[in-house]
Amino acid sequence: MAALSEAVDVAAVADPTGVGDPGVLARDLRASMPAFRFFAAVDVDGVPRATSGVGVFGSRAVVIFVNTDPAWRRRGSRRAVTAVAIADARARGAVTACLDASGSGLSINEQLGFGVVAHSSRFSGSA
Repeated sequence: MAALSEAVDVAAVADPTGVGDPGVLARDLRASMPAFRFFAAVDVDGVPRATSGVGVFGSRAVVIFVNTDPAWRRRGSRRAVTAVAIADARARGAVTACLDASGSGLSINEQLGFGVVAHSSRFSGSA
């Protein structure tokens, strides 16, 4: 299993404007455990190339942290890590799931059974 810091590096490459400070993202992801589980598709050298995460809350799940290294897109990695997250959620009792994703993977998300129900905006700043 890849280290969380390596998975955050994939996210930073995949979405540099969305990740912000990688150290803060890694801290926030660690704080979300154990409700969330994180997965990575790794290359033959063990380097993470795609990531996903899933949290299960009763019968509902939320899939997050779906990222793919730009050099590894169009190889099925994103679909695979998202499918693993969904399977994990089902195994933990989830019967419905939502996915936080950008529009770039819309066709893959639809093939996996997701549909657009809302659009969101990112924000930054202190609370």
